[in-house]
Amino acid sequence: MRDLHACPGGVYVRRACGGGGCAAGPRGTDDTCNLQAPALGPVVARLGGECGQFSPGTTCGIAVRDLVTGETSSVRGDTPFVSASSAKALWVAAALYDVGVAAVAPHADAIFRSSDNYESGAVLDLLASPDRVNSFMWNDLGLATSGYRAWGFGHPRNAANCPPSMGGDNFFTAPDVVAFLTALWEGSLLGATASRAELDWMKLSPRSGYGGWLGTQLPAAARATMHPKAGWLPPWAVPGYSNANDVGIVEPPGGHAYAVALLFDGGTSYDAKQLPTLEYASCVVYNAILAAPDPFAPCTHP
Repeated sequence: MRDLHACPGGVYVRRACGGGGCAAGPRGTDDTCNLQAPALGPVVARLGGECGQFSPGTTCGIAVRDLVTGETSSVRGDTPFVSASSAKALWVAAALYDVGVAAVAPHADAIFRSSDNYESGAVLDLLASPDRVNSFMWNDLGLATSGYRAWGFGHPRNAANCPPSMGGDNFFTAPDVVAFLTALWEGSLLGATASRAELDWMKLSPRSGYGGWLGTQLPAAARATMHPKAGWLPPWAVPGYSNANDVGIVEPPGGHAYAVALLFDGGTSYDAKQLPTLEYASCVVYNAILAAPDPFAPCTHP
């Protein structure tokens, strides 16, 4: 597999190539950016601009990986976003890595079904210290552009090993989230049993509507099998913030499973513009993975 390489517009594309190399075709070659770009590249690039068009003032980070072909694309991949409750999927993975399924299981239902903040804190308490969240992400997962600062529900859990950034918020980048989801899907970090446990717990998360934005515009069959974890900091509940994330693995019937991270920040209209634009972006990615002639056409934007 070749390293990531830059394409116009700040989009990064990677193709997985077999021993015989990458054959030229409608999805391009691994080295082609302009004339025959892989299907995900131009789609993600357009979505990166449309998030601010359809939701004025909103910035988005997007990353997608086809879990069959390895094709990967991102926009604003170097930009950190407030992770909000989507980070709980990473915290659960850290606890699974360190203490196993039996210790984490009593907390998992509430974390994924209702994004419970206190049960999420209880999972963090299973770790040796709050610093362990960062060492897990950086050393075990190799997520160089993500960080954990603090969690205060129940009692403070402040990390001493994360440099101050993002105003003290927990943060990640879209490519880091997709790298984590890929490792979870492949079982390469946690092993088959723990990986399957977390993937099953993620299916407890909302699949449509509020907190279920990843699945709102997807067909019912795809919603039924997806593994999402949303996060949200609405300005009407948390003054000074306007964040909505949805990350997860989607398994289209008869299509390629894929990992996706949709991270949205800022804007002048959270409920009427930002959230519907997030739903629209998920729909477009779904159709792009299925190689729809026009992946944008079936999807509804504000």
